[in-house]
Amino acid sequence: MDMNLNAHVRAAQGKALSVRRLTHSYDQKIALGDVSFEVPAGEIVALLGPSGCGKSTLLKSIAGLIRPSRGEIRLDDVDLAPIPCQSRRIGMVFQSYALFPHMTVSENVAYGLVSHGTPRAERSARVEQLLKLVRLEAYGSRLPRELSGGQQQRVAVARALAVNPSLLLLDEPFGALDRALRAELQVELIRMQQSLGITTLIVTHDQEEAQTVADRLVLMNEGCVEQVGTPEELYDHPVSLFANTFMGHASIIHCEAVGGDDTHTVLQLPDQSVLTLPRPLGFLAGSKVVLTFRPEDAEVSESAAPGLLPARLLHCTTLGAHLQMDLQLQDGTPVKAQASRRARLPSLETGRTLFIQIDVQRCHLFPGAGATSST
Repeated sequence: MDMNLNAHVRAAQGKALSVRRLTHSYDQKIALGDVSFEVPAGEIVALLGPSGCGKSTLLKSIAGLIRPSRGEIRLDDVDLAPIPCQSRRIGMVFQSYALFPHMTVSENVAYGLVSHGTPRAERSARVEQLLKLVRLEAYGSRLPRELSGGQQQRVAVARALAVNPSLLLLDEPFGALDRALRAELQVELIRMQQSLGITTLIVTHDQEEAQTVADRLVLMNEGCVEQVGTPEELYDHPVSLFANTFMGHASIIHCEAVGGDDTHTVLQLPDQSVLTLPRPLGFLAGSKVVLTFRPEDAEVSESAAPGLLPARLLHCTTLGAHLQMDLQLQDGTPVKAQASRRARLPSLETGRTLFIQIDVQRCHLFPGAGATSST
């Protein structure tokens, strides 16, 4: 990296973003409901959630494209509410790239600089630096239609960075790309973000993408923040059934809490068998609860034993180094188990009965319909 590019890197250091109690509605339908979270300076944070959960509305509110009904958005100590969109020093990249088709790559990148009245010589130097940053220095004279989808996305990122934004917003930036190219550009995004130190907020519905690129995740559901944390925290310690089932696969068994004390919980499963968890009883006896576990936390065996659940093997799929087994408990509940292809496994003939041992240290318990807390 040359000295000029180093100067650009120093100028692009990001600022902390704070969203406090943001609320917005469309035709009396709530799109954002009291949303609050923080993005520390220099981090990548992903807004994650299903379609329609409010991610894009939130991003557009931060960018100034939507004026929220209530709440506060701040960059460091600056309230963005009175600042118009074009003056917020925020770069934004859309899924559709939104490049000007009649302009060359260099002209697209320079567009914001022209709008800000940047002198020609400074514009040329900045464009050269940015094209080098996104590894497109040989493509400045080409039109967008002469580029691949991945190259167009890099141009869109360079254009967003041209005005030295304090915050970079990306709305499903890789959604239109194939899987291999998407993975390549995710690595490129991390490289650029780390070199620039710019605070970045990326919207995605793809949990794998979010876990790949982000330092922390903001999981949204129906316009509200469900959980904020690192990818590991959301996967290993979900605070709700929604968070548990959205982040990776989780098998669900509807049970009843039938006993326990301050050291363990006894559950009765639909087939009337019992399972003991080594944790305090969090619900009154008789409460309906939901037990969940990850495929990798279920071990299959050929032999019955206390605590093991009989299940019929429906299908077995090879996923690289692992096997994923779709099974059905005696009451018809579908569950999944995963194992290494190198492990000693029983015969995996479709239709045969196997026995599942759930890792009771790693499974999760959530309230079911009408569950009552014991506290």
